[in-house]
Amino acid sequence: MIRLIAIQFGIVTRVLALFIALCLVGCTTAPVITETDSDNDGVVDSQDAFPDDPNETTDTDNDGEGDQADTDDDNDGVIDEDDPEPLNAGVNSIDPPDNPLGGELGEPTPNLSGDQNDAFELGKNVFSGMFFPADGVGPNHLGTSCVGCHGSPTAGGSGVNAFVRVISLGEPIIVDHDAPPLFGVGLFERVTDETILSMQDPTDEDNDGISGRPNIDGDRIGRFGLKAQAATLESITRGMLVNQMGITSEPLAKIVRAKSKRPEYLAQIAPPSGGNGSGGNDDNVPDPEIDATDLANLIIFQELLAAPIRGTIDLAVQRGDELFASIGCADCHVPSLPLDTGEMIHPYTDLLIHNMGEDLSDAVFQGVASGTEFRTAPLWGLTESAPYLHDGRATTIDNAIREHAGEAQDARDNYITLTEDEQADLIRFLESL
Repeated sequence: MIRLIAIQFGIVTRVLALFIALCLVGCTTAPVITETDSDNDGVVDSQDAFPDDPNETTDTDNDGEGDQADTDDDNDGVIDEDDPEPLNAGVNSIDPPDNPLGGELGEPTPNLSGDQNDAFELGKNVFSGMFFPADGVGPNHLGTSCVGCHGSPTAGGSGVNAFVRVISLGEPIIVDHDAPPLFGVGLFERVTDETILSMQDPTDEDNDGISGRPNIDGDRIGRFGLKAQAATLESITRGMLVNQMGITSEPLAKIVRAKSKRPEYLAQIAPPSGGNGSGGNDDNVPDPEIDATDLANLIIFQELLAAPIRGTIDLAVQRGDELFASIGCADCHVPSLPLDTGEMIHPYTDLLIHNMGEDLSDAVFQGVASGTEFRTAPLWGLTESAPYLHDGRATTIDNAIREHAGEAQDARDNYITLTEDEQADLIRFLESL
């Protein structure tokens, strides 16, 4: 009996405890906390970086300026409207314009076929290998390999303090010419004669002081060499082989080309650059001294060298780009050229020859180019080709600009009048190419 009463008492106790708990839950109301929104912008003060400013709520870069007013929200140097990710400082540049067939310096262009890659590697071996007297190196040679001049920073690059033999007015002379880089040069063969001729102004009809004109190689407009004296990679390659090393060659199979009509003012017809490349050279090795396969692969190596990839485009580069155009540099260093496929490349040249003034004269006459006339140097990959100008006299980009004269005099003077900060922006732009 007592046990039954204890059990019943326990049940009643538990029921009573449950009832009290339910009553407390139902009868107790938690206090309501209301956060303040001082500026009534819909964001409470505890989450508002600017609680008293209804126009601002966030400050991504914590610079004290709200994102609405701040033109560079992530403080990465690229203004928001040009920044692909304006709230991510890890993405700090504008996507640069692509150069078709661009890649790492000295590497082949991407997406080549197996046969093209094989030819590129075989040509690189020829380019990097040495020629010996048994191969036909002439007794008056100035070099024994292509890479000996075009080797910085890698095969196909530039070279300094190079004395070369050139044909000037039909006679061979030796001059101080630094070797220009070859990265992306194969694309110049795909720039049509009509495109180059469309940029000419031989009589300066627009009175801007610039009278660029084309050079001529045989029946085509020149585009290769310091004076645009060669129209094709074959022409300049065969010329350099025989002039610098005494290595003779025969022309490759002729390619049928659509020939553009030459302007009437270009009455002079230039011989192929460097002669025909197949004459004797006072040695006992039978001509031609390089066979057609090696010559073809050597040309293909140059043709398929990747174009330089554009560097970071930050705010300083954007400012420098605007200055580059406004002071007249882009009048000759034309940023973009169309290829015969319609694609655009960005080498910063017009491939025309311009008078650069007597101080820069090399006394070399090739085609229609005089001693003071030089092809507008492509600027892509500029930082990898120091020192600058045809003879390497300029150790810095600033020095190179200040050496400009002739048709570039006004642009040079405009550069000198810029502030130090503006000059720094312009150099930063050039370094990004």
